[in-house]
Amino acid sequence: MKKIIFCQTPFQIIVSLFIKEQIKNINDQVELVIVDTFNDYQIIAERIQKAKIFEQVHVVCAQELIKTKGLKNIKKFFSIIFLKHKMKKIFGKEISLYDEMYYWNYDAFIASFRSYQEIKGKKIKNFIYDEGYISYMPIDEVIPKKNFLKLIEKINSIRGIKSVKRENTDGILLFEPEFIIKKPSYPVIRLNNTIDKQILKKYLAKIFEAESVIKKYDRKFILFEEAMLANQETVDDFSIFNNIVNFVGKDNVIIKLHPRTKKNRFRDLGVKILGSDGIPWEAVMLLGDFKDKVLITIGSGSITNCRLIFGGNITSYMLFRILNIDLPQFNERYIKFWNDIGNPQYGKGLTIPTDEKIFWESLREQIK
Repeated sequence: MKKIIFCQTPFQIIVSLFIKEQIKNINDQVELVIVDTFNDYQIIAERIQKAKIFEQVHVVCAQELIKTKGLKNIKKFFSIIFLKHKMKKIFGKEISLYDEMYYWNYDAFIASFRSYQEIKGKKIKNFIYDEGYISYMPIDEVIPKKNFLKLIEKINSIRGIKSVKRENTDGILLFEPEFIIKKPSYPVIRLNNTIDKQILKKYLAKIFEAESVIKKYDRKFILFEEAMLANQETVDDFSIFNNIVNFVGKDNVIIKLHPRTKKNRFRDLGVKILGSDGIPWEAVMLLGDFKDKVLITIGSGSITNCRLIFGGNITSYMLFRILNIDLPQFNERYIKFWNDIGNPQYGKGLTIPTDEKIFWESLREQIK
């Protein structure tokens, strides 16, 4: 069987290693697609190819099918109409037909690839995979279907492949299926995290070359900036980060900027700032030693991702409850997930405080 995994972020590359371990059978060919949606994607793809982890690594430029502003909308429309030509242009050759595909970002590119397979007469099985906490929430509520996906579905109906829709999937692979908020209409499949950690470390070291970056995390308190601001969502993390810096001391703090941040808002705080280095935090944490560190975030998926994949007992705080963040993923409707992942029975270390006074008292203990 031929199987293909799509990755649009460095974190998804890590997840792809677990997927490959789980789905690979003796006669299977598992290939990887790296999309041009993150820094150094070409270099990372070359390292993966060199490490011979997958049978083949495709590097594709699909921004035209992913971005949705201005003239790109017009180009995207014609790409959807002339689908066969566009897929050949993106992949640089005639695309193979596959038995299974795995992805998280169901955008116009993924929908077009899937449509192409169906047009060619291949009934491809398709699976969503774990992308952190948002994967455990009802997808139509936290990621509403965009107009271009609706357009593709209408065009596909005319083409005679009306079953090609986001909701028509063969399953979702999750590290912790019991954490899911609402059981979907399709199967929920456990994604095993039992891959040998030494083998995983070897792969990640080759892919991301993280040694020099790990050495930079030389302070006790590591604060994670949110993706929310990059997503143009209003979240005041600056005030509480400033208070934390003053509370624990500037020389004890690192602020890790979000990879999509374009402006360093924390420069005047006088603390060590680490920007985007193209290496996912999950790889840094597995390859480094952080047992004596304290991780603090409003609601960064970096902390929950590590907990879902690796477990572990690293001291961590998520502060969205004491800040009353008004975002869908922190809505009371989804409290089950946060209660589950913060449950000490699942692993010590993570605290999601509901009382700000208790948080500061707990933080005081960490200074000692």
